[in-house]
Amino acid sequence: MSDERPESGIALVRWALVDVHLGTPTDMEALFKQPALIERLGEVLAADAPIEFITPDGGFMGGMAGPFRGLEGLQAGWAEWTQAWESWTFEPTEWVEAAAGQVLLLGESHGRLSAGGTELETHAAGLYTIREGMIVRIQHFLDQDQARRAAGVD
Repeated sequence: MSDERPESGIALVRWALVDVHLGTPTDMEALFKQPALIERLGEVLAADAPIEFITPDGGFMGGMAGPFRGLEGLQAGWAEWTQAWESWTFEPTEWVEAAAGQVLLLGESHGRLSAGGTELETHAAGLYTIREGMIVRIQHFLDQDQARRAAGVD
């Protein structure tokens, strides 16, 4: 992937998420600690961008502290979500250019709880809203249908 920063759409989000590739499982605990990714997100993620972890019922995941904003919020949110899990991976399967400056990343998530080893598999998604070359909102979903509706791509 080029080091030159794209200005919009899938190309911008793919550039920012330098270590996330279709068909390759990503360790979500380690992802937001990677220097190249942190550097790129620091360039394109607005400091006040809301970072949301949304449940299928429309609420927010568990007792997560939130609200999360910007790069520090993204890192803190994922650290909080993954702390209860022995492992949590996301395997991207499809990029979707949605309406009104939104990019949807669909994939499969798999987690194993540290206590008891219970496993969870779900069709997850990330929805990125872009304005003037910056990511201004990130929403993480455990339900792809809900994410598609939020992106207007039912």
